[in-house]
Amino acid sequence: AQGNYPEGLKNHLASLKLSEEIGDKPGVAACYHRIGRANHKLGNYSEARKNLLASLKLSEEIGSKGIIAGCYYSLATLDSAMGNYSLALEHYKLYTEYKDSILNEANSKQVVKMKEQYESEKKDNEIVQLESDKKRLESEKQIGSLLLKTKQDSLDIVETEKEKINLENDKIKLEN
Repeated sequence: AQGNYPEGLKNHLASLKLSEEIGDKPGVAACYHRIGRANHKLGNYSEARKNLLASLKLSEEIGSKGIIAGCYYSLATLDSAMGNYSLALEHYKLYTEYKDSILNEANSKQVVKMKEQYESEKKDNEIVQLESDKKRLESEKQIGSLLLKTKQDSLDIVETEKEKINLENDKIKLEN
């Protein structure tokens, strides 16, 4: 339960044992961190430091920036509670560096994602425009074909009329 640090410590120790048994290094690091915080709340400062440093070491080995940041923050609050303000400040600065690094990575990923989405939408719009242009060109081609056919039909009619006139003229000439 929240605020029940002795019970929480007992549960975190059980969780640590299970995490170690299954080889879950991130889980082990997180358990050491929670055990350190619980010991801090219980006033067991040396036990708190030991567990926080164990968590920090393992987190650095596995590259877990989130747990590293949390460890530095917890160490800063522990150092402050112990009156070691210069070390508290040093740990707090390291916490902010890791926190900022995590935020920068998240922002970079978000920017990349937004750029990919923009490029994808841009290509989709280009495809729609090309399909529209293709349909327009096909329509223009069909209209051009119809106009050409109409002109050809008109020429055929004119040619037929011309032949009729020539035949009429020949007929008139023969009668005369």
